[in-house]
Parts: sequence; structure tokens; C-alpha cells
Amino acid sequence: MKANQYQNIYFDLDNTLWDFESNAREAFKEIFDRYQLWDRITDFEKFISTFTFCNEQLWEKYRQGKIQKEALRIERFNSTLKQLDIIDDFLSGQINDAYLELVPQKSNLVRFAYEVLDYLKSKYNLFILTNGFRETQNAKLINSGIRHYFSGMITSEDARWSKPDRRIFEFALKSVNAKKSESIMVGDDLHVDIEGAKNFGMDQVFYNRKMISHHMKITCEIKELQELMLIL
Repeated sequence: MKANQYQNIYFDLDNTLWDFESNAREAFKEIFDRYQLWDRITDFEKFISTFTFCNEQLWEKYRQGKIQKEALRIERFNSTLKQLDIIDDFLSGQINDAYLELVPQKSNLVRFAYEVLDYLKSKYNLFILTNGFRETQNAKLINSGIRHYFSGMITSEDARWSKPDRRIFEFALKSVNAKKSESIMVGDDLHVDIEGAKNFGMDQVFYNRKMISHHMKITCEIKELQELMLIL
């Protein structure tokens, strides 16, 4: 890759810049305190891992167009509690409402996010390209103090297609009049972000923060976000 060929950088948000895992954990601790759940759900780590599994399964269904936004939001906590042998639709609704309130307020970013964005802002047009919901993602950008770095945000709601579908990448370029040859995608999800961009014919940087093993041929791979400052 040649850094001087690019004018536009598209970033995924969750777990690429905004630390979803640590922010969700903080929010759930507050939710457990608010609703006095520590005695009812005694294994917090099991709750986290169960939610993570259910949430990821439902997001995959959402990406495939099999469920809608509201169904995803409601069902992830119904499913989580059911797997913990708790059948309580009212509690599920309380957790869902508190989650939607608290999580976007959290401001933890992945390491070096501020430094990298400071470095890139003067050199490139920066955009967010996310499958997340616009109001939630916008709140995350504002509350974490990074909204001003980006010229725009493209969501799956805007495009009506979700990553890895090539049509969301096409929409993202057309909406800002960008050329594919002058654009690059940065993301942490090998299938959703990287394979999606690759199939569209767009260069990619795989932020392999979890050090997963793979055999995909990609444009560039990094293990720390700050490595972007060396290649772009």
C-alpha cells in the first residue's frame, strides 16, 4: 500500500476506536447496582459472556436482514436472562432501557485512539462506517470527545445495508463523492469490516487487536492502533 494514494479513511467504531467491551462492562455494573441484581445474578462474568454471545448472534441476524432494530434490542436481554434461568420480561425491559441510556455515555477508547486521530485528521478525510444505530453511535462519538475528527458518519440505517454487504461500502463512497482507489477501511472485525471491504474492492487495514489467526490476504494488518501512524 502507498499512503499517498489515499484521501479518505473509513473507520469502524465499536472496538476499533470506541472500546465497546470496557464501556459495556462499566454500564452493566451500574445496572446491577441500580436494580440490585448482585444477589439475583451472582456470576457477573457469566452474565457478561452470555450477553456477549446473545448480542453477537442477534447482530448477525440483523446484518442478514432477519430481524429489525427493536427486536434486536429487546431480544438480546430476554435471551441472556433465559440462559441464566431467569424469565422476567419486566426486568429484561428495565435492563434494556438502562443499557441504551448508559452505554452511549461511556467514553473509554482503545489505546492511542486520540493520538492516531490527531495525526490523521490533518492528512485525510475521516469517516465512521458502522452497523450501529445512528443515535447511539453519534452519542458515543460526542461523549468520548472524538466527534470533531470526522467529516461524517455512515450507518447501516442510512445505507439500508449492513457490512459486510458491498452495497454499504458503495453507499459510503457515493454519499461523500469518494473514489474507491483513494479510500481505505480500518476495522477490527475480519469478516464484517475487512472481508466486506475486500469483496467491494476497497483497501483494508485489519486491526487485529485479539491476535486471531487467519489466512485472508489483506492490504495491511496491525496489532496496535498507533501503527496506523507508521503506515498512513
